Amino acid sequence: MIRGSTSSFGFLTIQSQRSSPRALWSTINNLLVRGRPPPCEDIDLDVFHQFFYAKVAAVRDLTATATPPHFPTPHSAVSLSEFQAVTVDDVVSAICRLPNKYCISDPIPTHILAFIANDVAPFLTAIFNKSLPEGVVPETYQSAYISPLLKTANLGSTDTKTYRPISNLSVTSKLLEMLVAKQPVSCLKAHDLLLTMQSAYRPWAALEIRAHQRHSGTDWGSWGQG
Repeated sequence: MIRGSTSSFGFLTIQSQRSSPRALWSTINNLLVRGRPPPCEDIDLDVFHQFFYAKVAAVRDLTATATPPHFPTPHSAVSLSEFQAVTVDDVVSAICRLPNKYCISDPIPTHILAFIANDVAPFLTAIFNKSLPEGVVPETYQSAYISPLLKTANLGSTDTKTYRPISNLSVTSKLLEMLVAKQPVSCLKAHDLLLTMQSAYRPWAALEIRAHQRHSGTDWGSWGQG
Protein backbone atom coordinates (compact mmCIF):
# COMPACT_ATOMS: atom_id res chain seq x y z
CA MET A 1 0.00 0.00 0.00
CA ILE A 2 2.80 2.41 0.95
CA ARG A 3 4.70 1.65 -2.27
CA GLY A 4 1.54 2.17 -4.30
CA SER A 5 0.84 5.53 -2.64
CA THR A 6 4.44 6.65 -3.17
CA SER A 7 4.36 5.67 -6.84
CA SER A 8 1.02 7.39 -7.33
CA PHE A 9 2.29 10.60 -5.70
CA GLY A 10 5.40 10.60 -7.88
CA PHE A 11 3.38 10.04 -11.05
CA LEU A 12 0.86 12.78 -10.22
CA THR A 13 3.65 15.20 -9.34
CA ILE A 14 5.46 14.60 -12.63
CA GLN A 15 2.23 14.90 -14.62
CA SER A 16 1.36 18.24 -12.96
CA GLN A 17 4.78 19.70 -13.84
CA ARG A 18 4.95 18.70 -17.50
CA SER A 19 4.72 22.34 -18.57
CA SER A 20 7.50 23.47 -16.21
CA PRO A 21 10.84 21.83 -17.11
CA ARG A 22 12.71 23.38 -14.18
CA ALA A 23 10.20 22.14 -11.61
CA LEU A 24 10.02 18.76 -13.37
CA TRP A 25 13.77 18.15 -13.24
CA SER A 26 13.86 19.31 -9.62
CA THR A 27 11.16 16.78 -8.75
CA ILE A 28 12.95 13.98 -10.61
CA ASN A 29 16.16 14.77 -8.75
CA ASN A 30 14.32 14.69 -5.44
CA LEU A 31 12.62 11.40 -6.24
CA LEU A 32 15.98 9.88 -7.22
CA VAL A 33 17.61 11.39 -4.11
CA ARG A 34 20.02 13.44 -6.17
CA GLY A 35 21.25 16.99 -5.74
CA ARG A 36 22.19 18.65 -2.46
CA PRO A 37 22.96 16.34 0.46
CA PRO A 38 20.79 16.54 3.58
CA PRO A 39 21.92 18.63 6.59
CA CYS A 40 24.69 17.15 8.67
CA GLU A 41 23.28 15.16 11.58
CA ASP A 42 26.20 16.25 13.77
CA ILE A 43 24.89 19.84 13.83
CA ASP A 44 22.41 20.31 16.64
CA LEU A 45 19.08 21.99 15.95
CA ASP A 46 19.84 24.73 18.48
CA VAL A 47 23.10 25.49 16.69
CA PHE A 48 21.22 26.05 13.42
CA HIS A 49 18.68 28.22 15.24
CA GLN A 50 21.35 30.40 16.86
CA PHE A 51 23.26 30.81 13.59
CA PHE A 52 20.21 31.80 11.54
CA TYR A 53 18.94 34.12 14.29
CA ALA A 54 22.32 35.86 14.50
CA LYS A 55 22.43 36.17 10.70
CA VAL A 56 19.07 37.94 10.58
CA ALA A 57 19.98 40.15 13.54
CA ALA A 58 23.20 41.21 11.80
CA VAL A 59 21.30 42.26 8.67
CA ARG A 60 18.84 44.28 10.76
CA ASP A 61 21.69 46.03 12.58
CA LEU A 62 23.39 46.96 9.30
CA THR A 63 20.20 48.43 7.82
CA ALA A 64 18.85 50.09 10.99
CA THR A 65 20.43 53.46 10.11
CA ALA A 66 19.73 53.29 6.37
CA THR A 67 17.88 56.15 4.71
CA PRO A 68 14.15 55.41 4.51
CA PRO A 69 12.92 54.71 0.96
CA HIS A 70 11.24 57.51 -0.94
CA PHE A 71 7.83 56.85 -2.42
CA PRO A 72 6.37 59.28 -4.97
CA THR A 73 3.03 60.87 -4.22
CA PRO A 74 0.27 58.65 -5.67
CA HIS A 75 -2.18 59.93 -8.22
CA SER A 76 -5.10 61.61 -6.47
CA ALA A 77 -7.65 59.71 -8.56
CA VAL A 78 -6.28 56.31 -7.53
CA SER A 79 -7.27 54.82 -4.21
CA LEU A 80 -7.15 51.37 -2.65
CA SER A 81 -8.40 52.04 0.86
CA GLU A 82 -9.59 48.53 1.62
CA PHE A 83 -9.44 45.00 0.29
CA GLN A 84 -12.45 43.60 -1.49
CA ALA A 85 -14.07 40.40 -0.26
CA VAL A 86 -13.04 37.29 -2.17
CA THR A 87 -15.48 34.78 -3.59
CA VAL A 88 -15.54 31.00 -3.44
CA ASP A 89 -14.64 30.93 -7.13
CA ASP A 90 -11.60 33.14 -6.41
CA VAL A 91 -10.39 30.68 -3.78
CA VAL A 92 -11.01 27.62 -5.97
CA SER A 93 -9.10 29.25 -8.83
CA ALA A 94 -6.20 30.12 -6.51
CA ILE A 95 -6.06 26.55 -5.17
CA CYS A 96 -5.90 25.16 -8.70
CA ARG A 97 -2.96 27.44 -9.51
CA LEU A 98 -0.90 26.27 -6.54
CA PRO A 99 2.29 24.34 -7.37
CA ASN A 100 2.12 20.71 -6.33
CA LYS A 101 4.37 21.00 -3.27
CA TYR A 102 3.85 21.32 0.44
CA CYS A 103 5.73 21.21 3.74
CA ILE A 104 5.38 19.56 7.12
CA SER A 105 3.08 22.32 8.40
CA ASP A 106 0.37 21.44 5.86
CA PRO A 107 -2.28 18.98 7.07
CA ILE A 108 -2.77 17.45 3.61
CA PRO A 109 -0.78 17.37 0.34
CA THR A 110 -1.52 20.14 -2.14
CA HIS A 111 -2.75 17.79 -4.88
CA ILE A 112 -5.38 16.41 -2.46
CA LEU A 113 -6.39 19.97 -1.52
CA ALA A 114 -6.90 20.70 -5.21
CA PHE A 115 -9.03 17.55 -5.52
CA ILE A 116 -11.40 18.73 -2.73
CA ALA A 117 -11.14 22.45 -3.58
CA ASN A 118 -14.89 22.88 -4.07
CA ASP A 119 -15.56 21.41 -0.62
CA VAL A 120 -13.02 23.41 1.40
CA ALA A 121 -13.22 26.70 -0.53
CA PRO A 122 -16.35 28.02 1.31
CA PHE A 123 -14.61 27.60 4.68
CA LEU A 124 -11.38 29.21 3.48
CA THR A 125 -13.37 32.04 1.90
CA ALA A 126 -15.04 32.78 5.24
CA ILE A 127 -11.64 32.87 7.00
CA PHE A 128 -10.06 35.10 4.35
CA ASN A 129 -12.99 37.54 4.30
CA LYS A 130 -12.76 37.82 8.07
CA SER A 131 -9.05 38.56 7.86
CA LEU A 132 -9.03 41.08 5.00
CA PRO A 133 -11.19 43.91 6.48
CA GLU A 134 -9.58 43.60 9.92
CA GLY A 135 -6.03 43.44 8.59
CA VAL A 136 -5.23 40.56 10.92
CA VAL A 137 -3.64 37.33 9.78
CA PRO A 138 -4.28 34.16 11.84
CA GLU A 139 -1.28 33.22 13.95
CA THR A 140 -1.04 29.81 12.30
CA TYR A 141 -0.54 31.56 8.95
CA GLN A 142 2.46 33.43 10.36
CA SER A 143 4.34 30.30 11.43
CA ALA A 144 6.87 28.88 9.00
CA TYR A 145 8.79 25.62 8.87
CA ILE A 146 12.49 26.50 8.56
CA SER A 147 14.75 24.06 6.73
CA PRO A 148 18.56 24.39 6.46
CA LEU A 149 19.64 23.99 2.83
CA LEU A 150 23.24 23.54 1.74
CA LYS A 151 24.13 26.41 -0.59
CA THR A 152 25.99 24.18 -3.05
CA ALA A 153 26.65 20.46 -3.06
CA ASN A 154 30.45 20.84 -2.99
CA LEU A 155 30.51 22.84 0.27
CA GLY A 156 31.29 21.20 3.58
CA SER A 157 28.13 20.08 5.35
CA THR A 158 29.58 20.35 8.87
CA ASP A 159 29.78 24.16 8.89
CA THR A 160 26.60 26.17 9.56
CA LYS A 161 27.93 29.00 7.36
CA THR A 162 27.45 26.82 4.29
CA TYR A 163 23.67 26.63 4.86
CA ARG A 164 20.86 29.04 4.08
CA PRO A 165 17.48 29.02 5.87
CA ILE A 166 14.48 28.14 3.70
CA SER A 167 11.16 29.32 5.10
CA ASN A 168 8.06 27.32 4.15
CA LEU A 169 4.66 28.77 4.98
CA SER A 170 1.50 26.73 5.00
CA VAL A 171 -0.50 26.41 1.79
CA THR A 172 -3.45 28.35 3.24
CA SER A 173 -1.11 31.20 4.13
CA LYS A 174 0.17 31.26 0.55
CA LEU A 175 -3.41 31.25 -0.74
CA LEU A 176 -4.24 34.35 1.30
CA GLU A 177 -1.05 35.99 0.09
CA MET A 178 -1.94 35.29 -3.55
CA LEU A 179 -5.43 36.72 -3.16
CA VAL A 180 -4.17 39.83 -1.37
CA ALA A 181 -1.40 40.50 -3.89
CA LYS A 182 -3.84 40.22 -6.78
CA GLN A 183 -5.93 43.22 -5.70
CA PRO A 184 -3.30 46.03 -5.73
CA VAL A 185 -1.88 44.69 -9.00
CA SER A 186 -5.36 44.76 -10.54
CA CYS A 187 -5.78 48.33 -9.29
CA LEU A 188 -2.46 49.40 -10.82
CA LYS A 189 -3.37 47.76 -14.13
CA ALA A 190 -6.81 49.39 -14.18
CA HIS A 191 -5.25 52.85 -13.82
CA ASP A 192 -2.34 52.11 -16.17
CA LEU A 193 0.25 52.73 -13.44
CA LEU A 194 2.52 49.77 -14.19
CA LEU A 195 5.60 50.50 -16.26
CA THR A 196 5.07 49.27 -19.80
CA MET A 197 8.52 47.70 -20.08
CA GLN A 198 8.71 46.26 -16.57
CA SER A 199 9.75 42.61 -16.93
CA ALA A 200 10.08 41.35 -13.35
CA TYR A 201 7.32 39.69 -11.32
CA ARG A 202 4.70 39.96 -14.06
CA PRO A 203 3.25 37.15 -16.18
CA TRP A 204 3.99 37.31 -19.90
CA ALA A 205 6.50 40.09 -19.30
CA ALA A 206 9.84 38.30 -19.49
CA LEU A 207 12.81 40.37 -20.64
CA GLU A 208 13.03 38.45 -23.93
CA ILE A 209 9.36 39.11 -24.67
CA ARG A 210 9.67 42.82 -23.87
CA ALA A 211 12.76 43.09 -26.08
CA HIS A 212 10.90 41.46 -28.97
CA GLN A 213 7.90 43.76 -28.44
CA ARG A 214 10.15 46.78 -28.59
CA HIS A 215 11.58 45.81 -31.97
CA SER A 216 8.59 44.16 -33.63
CA GLY A 217 5.51 45.68 -31.99
CA THR A 218 4.09 42.21 -31.28
CA ASP A 219 1.96 41.92 -28.13
CA TRP A 220 2.88 38.46 -26.83
CA GLY A 221 0.97 39.12 -23.61
CA SER A 222 -2.25 38.38 -25.46
CA TRP A 223 -1.07 34.81 -26.02
CA GLY A 224 -1.67 34.00 -22.37
CA GLN A 225 -5.25 35.24 -22.44
CA GLY A 226 -6.71 32.43 -24.50
